[in-house]
Amino acid sequence: MKKAGVERPRPSSFTRGETLQVADRTVAERLRQVAERRPDAPALLTPSAPPLTYGELIVHLERLSETLAEHGLDPNDPVALLAGAWGPEVAVATLAIAMRNAVVVLNPAFTHYELRRHLVQSRAKAVVVRAGFEAVAGGVPAELGVPVIRLVAEASADGWHLELEPPVRAANRPVRPAQSRDAAIIASTTGTTGRPRLMVWTHRHLAITAEVYRGEVALGPGDVFLGLMPAYSSGALYALTRQLTAGAALLCPRELEPSAIVDMIGDYGVTSYVGYLAVIRPALEKARQSPELAARWKLRLIMTGGSPLSSVEIEDIEAATGARLWSAYAMSEASGIAIMPIGMAAQKPKAVGLPALDLRIVDDKGADLPKGSIGQIVIRGPQVIEGYLDDPAANQASFRGGWFHTGDLGFLDEDGYLSLAGRVKEQISRGGEKVSPMEVEEALMAHPAIRDAAAFAIPHRRLGEEVGAAVVSSDPSLSEAIVRDHALSMLAPNKVPRRVIFVESIPRPTGKTPRLGMAERLGLGLNRTPNPRSRPPATTTELRVAAIWQKLLETDTELAREDDFFDLGGESILAVTMQLEIENAFGVRLPQSVFLESAKLDHIASAIDASVAGSPAVESLVAVQLQGEDPPLFWVPGGLGGVLGIRSLAFHLGSHQPVYGFQPPGIDGKGEASFKPEKLAAGYVALMREVQPTGPYRIGGHSFGGLIAFEMARQLEAAGESVSLLALVDAACPGDRSVPEILEMKVRWAHQQIRALSRMEAKERNSWLAQYLARQPRRVSAFLHRPEATADLLRPGVDLTPELMAVVDHAMDDYSPQPYRGDACLFVAASALLPDLAQRWRGWISGSLDVETIPGTHDTCVREPQLGELAQKLRQRLHDLQVAALPA
Repeated sequence: MKKAGVERPRPSSFTRGETLQVADRTVAERLRQVAERRPDAPALLTPSAPPLTYGELIVHLERLSETLAEHGLDPNDPVALLAGAWGPEVAVATLAIAMRNAVVVLNPAFTHYELRRHLVQSRAKAVVVRAGFEAVAGGVPAELGVPVIRLVAEASADGWHLELEPPVRAANRPVRPAQSRDAAIIASTTGTTGRPRLMVWTHRHLAITAEVYRGEVALGPGDVFLGLMPAYSSGALYALTRQLTAGAALLCPRELEPSAIVDMIGDYGVTSYVGYLAVIRPALEKARQSPELAARWKLRLIMTGGSPLSSVEIEDIEAATGARLWSAYAMSEASGIAIMPIGMAAQKPKAVGLPALDLRIVDDKGADLPKGSIGQIVIRGPQVIEGYLDDPAANQASFRGGWFHTGDLGFLDEDGYLSLAGRVKEQISRGGEKVSPMEVEEALMAHPAIRDAAAFAIPHRRLGEEVGAAVVSSDPSLSEAIVRDHALSMLAPNKVPRRVIFVESIPRPTGKTPRLGMAERLGLGLNRTPNPRSRPPATTTELRVAAIWQKLLETDTELAREDDFFDLGGESILAVTMQLEIENAFGVRLPQSVFLESAKLDHIASAIDASVAGSPAVESLVAVQLQGEDPPLFWVPGGLGGVLGIRSLAFHLGSHQPVYGFQPPGIDGKGEASFKPEKLAAGYVALMREVQPTGPYRIGGHSFGGLIAFEMARQLEAAGESVSLLALVDAACPGDRSVPEILEMKVRWAHQQIRALSRMEAKERNSWLAQYLARQPRRVSAFLHRPEATADLLRPGVDLTPELMAVVDHAMDDYSPQPYRGDACLFVAASALLPDLAQRWRGWISGSLDVETIPGTHDTCVREPQLGELAQKLRQRLHDLQVAALPA
């Protein structure tokens, strides 16, 4: 259905007859036609030399092309070009080779390995090397037996000097002109699999793709085009042939200098700009501040790439410059897939345009998806390449059933506009849930201090992948916590970046965000790129801790003193195992607060050294997250365990929310380990009031911890204090301690464990069974009468086991609970241990009881990835409390 107020203009198209007429002409024929009509019109402009007219350009191109023919090169023969990334000389050399041969434009930053691979893949018959780039080529061409043809190319105030080294003996045979089906350009792309590959653009392909843009962009004589893309990129190669064969002038700066762009736009009468918005932001800011400057500009089109803009930003830029923002969706394999009609960008800020060829959105099985559903974009049409060069596997994967599978994700809205949602290969699979990096980037870019952003996957030991983000900030005070809080306000919890890395810039050498491998390049995860500035473990303790980490993380990666256990893929459960390993190795039991202060290797080693003389007793109240201006949340974890598991909950609640966690005294084997609800609750309340002397209090807990939180609220109420939040997460109910109920809990626990074991890999399953069986010879009586044995079973993070439930049952023998007259919210796990949990709790909550279902089992509902939904619901309730507390 058509939305009110939104027009549906279609991108310009052309008839089949027009297509064939255009497609029959080669690049050379189209350039000659422009030169014949307008020989004195400027073709190439550069600040360092006088304009090169179309008449002069065609003379240079013909002469250089003839020299290549004298070297014995035939039409369709691939000729590599190594001449630089910027400047007008690269443009002329590219066109000269494309006149009759297939040009392979090489990145001057290539290593010798990459250069060799491109020359072999393209089957280059020669390499044209511009003077000054001989060292880049090195001995690679000679090793491959590929002749080198030297190029002298210089545009200066004295004019244009362009010469190719002549052959020792010119080939004495006729050379046929290029035909429309011959190769003109051999371009490089990552394709749909992320691996570099080559493709052929024929003269016909270039003619058709240029015609696709003709009606919308309408560039022609009198236009001046500024494209700030490296010469070897597909975007630059498409633009070069498209603009010059249309008769427009091409402005070619020698280097990317944003401050000079302001002057160039005005001095050269630039009418069209293509490139990243960040490059011309200084010019746009100057135009906004100086309306008289923009008044003399002739700029009418700004085509940008990178992160999408909001409607307000689009309207602001258009108002300041007088130009229209324009976008299109294209790729190396097909230029002009979707085109945004001029003037529609502000109305459709998240879209890339209307399809300009046959386009479908399909699921993993190739079935069409309805509008609004995200799936892979598949296309067909005359502007799609016929296949990759000598790559049958890639062709089989990408070209299926007459359709090209782009590898891009997207959806069509009700008006037929296409929006992108990332790459299939770049999707982040976090705990089985797919996260679109483009969606994360769009949310991050909504922050006024973030100039650019890239989201990517960080390998994670249990979740598979975690979300990371690289951010370019315009404000030095912007912190990782502020960025995460901003993301929390706009994204679902599973999409919020766990790590935020600040960078100077995000290089996009091919025009695309290089998300694949970004975590490794930034030094994140265990497969990271080695950092020469890293400090290896130095002390004996650090070396032993590093060995423990390598064992737990199952890696032989060399660790550094500044490595963080959690950043390497560790999590709270594995950190508990590390705590036990440290105790076995050093004879000290570190409090979990040590890991909350810092999980870096050198910090943990220092804590071990400081504790060898005598381990301090475990604190019962631990600050999990101290910062934040909101009233604190006090949390009692389940399983009578420690506070490490609360770390992820605090992360999801945001940096503005202080969080404290409780753990029973005596769980470290020092002193009496009492789990009587009244006694535990009274001790916790006393500690809580040292932090917050008066209410209203915000309290929550999981499992047995929920029961303790309930008792804390009841005691506070009896003391005349108020509780604004009592959150019970799949909590044990005061009446659930009869033998039949405990047996039912044991059966349900066993069933859940069997299901969990069936999903484990053999190594993980064997480890779990070994640990579980090692506990079985102990008698339940030992847990009831020996504090140190009880503490051994109830180590922080231990799952709910039958033995643990027996301890809880014994602790509750003398418990005489009273109803709580206040309100509470109960979060019930989708696979709860006990049925009718809400009904059971209604007998103990006299006020209102809000009940919400959360994903997961009794254990997993408070772990990643299910934890995110619980945290989101808690965050909303905490926010509502803040709003309610505001003065009327």
